[in-house]
Amino acid sequence: MCKMEHFGNCDPETADREYCIFHKPNKDEKDAVKFYTKFLEEFRPRVEEIKVDKKIKRLVFEKPVNAAGFVFPEIPDEPIVYVDENGNVWNQRFTFEYAIFEKGAIFYQSIFEGIISFSYATFQGRSYSLNEIIRDKPLLGIIGELITNEMIRDVSMGAVFDEADFLDIVIFENTTFKSNASFFRTKFRKGALFNWSKFRGELTVFSSVEFFSFKDEEVLDRMLSLTTSVNPIEVVIYSKLGIGVSFNGSEFKAKAMFDRTAFTGASFMDVHFLRESTFDNANFNGPAIFISSVFLEDTSFRKATFEGEATFSGSSLNWVQNLKPSLPMYEKINMPSAMFHGFVTFTEAEFNSMANFSRCHFKKGADFGNVKFNADVNFQWSVFMEENLSIINGNYQLPETTFAHSRFKGRAHFNFATFGKVIFNFVRFLDPVGFQGTIFNGHLHIREAVFEDVLAFSAHNFVDVDIEGSRFQGAVIFSGAKLTGDFRIVHSTFEREVLFGKGGYKEENYSPITFSESVKSFIIERTTFEDSVSFRDIEFQVPVKIVECSFNSHVYFDESVFKNICDLSGNFFKSKTSFKDTIFEGDVIFDRCLLSGIWDFAEKQNRPYKFYKSLSFDGVSISGTVSFVSLNGKEGLEEFDTKKFEGLFNEPRSKIEAARIQRISLEREGKRDEADRMFVLEMRAKRKLRLEQANGNSWNAKIRAKTINFFEWLLGDLPSEYGTSLERIAIAVVAVVVLFGFLYWLTLVSNIVGITSVFVIISLLISIWYYQTFDTYPDKLAETLRFPVGLIMIIGMLYTTVSPKVDPIIARPGILLSNGTAITPTGGIGNCLGTLLNALYYSLVTFTTLGYGDMHPTGWLKALSAIEALTGAVFMALIVAVIARKWMR
Repeated sequence: MCKMEHFGNCDPETADREYCIFHKPNKDEKDAVKFYTKFLEEFRPRVEEIKVDKKIKRLVFEKPVNAAGFVFPEIPDEPIVYVDENGNVWNQRFTFEYAIFEKGAIFYQSIFEGIISFSYATFQGRSYSLNEIIRDKPLLGIIGELITNEMIRDVSMGAVFDEADFLDIVIFENTTFKSNASFFRTKFRKGALFNWSKFRGELTVFSSVEFFSFKDEEVLDRMLSLTTSVNPIEVVIYSKLGIGVSFNGSEFKAKAMFDRTAFTGASFMDVHFLRESTFDNANFNGPAIFISSVFLEDTSFRKATFEGEATFSGSSLNWVQNLKPSLPMYEKINMPSAMFHGFVTFTEAEFNSMANFSRCHFKKGADFGNVKFNADVNFQWSVFMEENLSIINGNYQLPETTFAHSRFKGRAHFNFATFGKVIFNFVRFLDPVGFQGTIFNGHLHIREAVFEDVLAFSAHNFVDVDIEGSRFQGAVIFSGAKLTGDFRIVHSTFEREVLFGKGGYKEENYSPITFSESVKSFIIERTTFEDSVSFRDIEFQVPVKIVECSFNSHVYFDESVFKNICDLSGNFFKSKTSFKDTIFEGDVIFDRCLLSGIWDFAEKQNRPYKFYKSLSFDGVSISGTVSFVSLNGKEGLEEFDTKKFEGLFNEPRSKIEAARIQRISLEREGKRDEADRMFVLEMRAKRKLRLEQANGNSWNAKIRAKTINFFEWLLGDLPSEYGTSLERIAIAVVAVVVLFGFLYWLTLVSNIVGITSVFVIISLLISIWYYQTFDTYPDKLAETLRFPVGLIMIIGMLYTTVSPKVDPIIARPGILLSNGTAITPTGGIGNCLGTLLNALYYSLVTFTTLGYGDMHPTGWLKALSAIEALTGAVFMALIVAVIARKWMR
């Protein structure tokens, strides 16, 4: 009995042998002729003549074909003679091309020993739905059992090639499967062609299939003799590329399953998957070509392995670049990208060679979680959302694309791609990554990722960026990016240089990042920068918050403009930090910063001010150098230009803070004189601030502020520059002694002249008090002099009238010697000069409060002498303070 009798389809005439003619392996040519003759007689197909390019004959199988376990030998050259029931004769070489299986065909566990072609064949029959087949049971591991035990007798299910073994090339080009097609666990040992086939059943199964590559060197001659439907040159190309199966131009109407299938190279160019498609656990040992394919619903490549180059684009032709000779059919290929209309998952997939997804379109996003990219990967010009947002209603939700837990070993190119929401959490990039020109229309989230090489983030558009807990071991380039949403980096580490602003990296020059009006904030928190950071030439139109970060190398904000608040509090600046030509139009906060390097705030871009609003350095710890004007070389300060310093600030409060921090820095460097000048600027700025704060209050608050400012200037700033100038105090002492000496002398010469001089000085001091001339010079100089000059003019005009009437009213004062003799200027020039010298001597003795007793005043000169004595006492204390500050500190 035939060893394959369990299939129930043995040849009756030879069934008593070890193998019947249908199941006999290794048939010779004579047996081959007998096999195909018996095959036709067993299933009695109708012979039909049709016209294609010419008239040909085809076989129409009107009843089910159960060829389970059949061993199909290589088709012999000898014609097969067969007459159907209508008398139509088949007298030619056997072929399944253009055949029609009206009630399906089962080739379960069949073996095809030679080249076999089903090109333009049609498989009809009942289409079982997926639910009918799996009956609510798990599909993998059970579908083969269900087909074997139950459906093998019901061949009307369509085309069943489960566990078939094709020992040579098999051709299904332009074949139509009108019902289900199953190739479960089928082996294609020398390649298979399914180009331009139509799979229209409810389910197409290629699960656990093994596709071996085309590799027969004699294939060209053999195929020319067997079929005219295939261009043998095409097969030669597949052979050179290591491709084992081609579905180019095919269409899958319903679900297509390629789970656990092994591809020794596969080509799916221009394939249309109209329903779900799954390649879970599939293994692509050679090229995986999905150029111009369309995926209308969900697609899964979960745990798939790509050992060769994977191409999902229409832009890369690396898979044919080395072919010789050049083939005309591949010289000019311009195909659109792969189109995924449903959500796509590549979870836990592994790409061991280059993966090319350039120009792909993922309309509902994609999941690349836990994927291993062990070579270069290319997503350039890909789109991960609907393409034309302008025509999408307001309820449209941006799709999410995730690369969480993935690993990229080669270069990763995302240049000019378009994303909705995208996640790179826990991802690891071992080689350079490019996002140049990339558009992020949704939230970009990078959490605890590792970038071991260069990262070019010069994206065309960022909507919302969140980078948290990530480590960047190579250079990072954000320059050239456009921010249209919030930007945030937290708890991250950058080990190499970082570019946000204008600058160059290697041979490339980058423009600074830009901000749209929709951006609300730019935040970098608790982040470490081990190498230099550039924020050069950026116009920050949004609030900037860079806080509690560590900058262990140079930081450059040169020529940048902060239009809003700039919060740089709590940062550690270890090396040079440059704010040359930086403009701060909003409040600036440096509170609690640690400075051990250099802060350079020089220059202001030909703008009126550098700091337009408040400036705060509360709690700053300085162990380095601060410069608000200029640097001499790398470390030392040039001679300070105080006018240049004052020109940096619009508000006194900012000037106070800057002067204070500059003074502290200079004192730490031992530059006492420069520190004293900063102290003077600080005190003068405080005076202006006090008056500005009083201007909005009641009149008595203004009077109080003006009075405090006046006496602070008169006793502190004017004579000694707040106790910092020994030269100024010396000049002030001489000036006071001489001034009071001349007042005494003029009074002795003429009572009215003395009184007038005193009133002129008092009026001058009142004008200075009123106009605060010491802080408004030279703007208020004319108004200040108006009152005292007018008084002099009035008294001058009325001198002859007023002078005789003064003495009777105000007794003529004098200075008496100890013997009671009055000092008078009468008696010539010599006596006048002697009187002047006596007046100066008296002024000096009174100023120093020595009080020898050899002279004493009378009349109103007593009050004047008391004022000089009080002034002298104050000045003596200032002299001691200045000497102690300058010589003994």
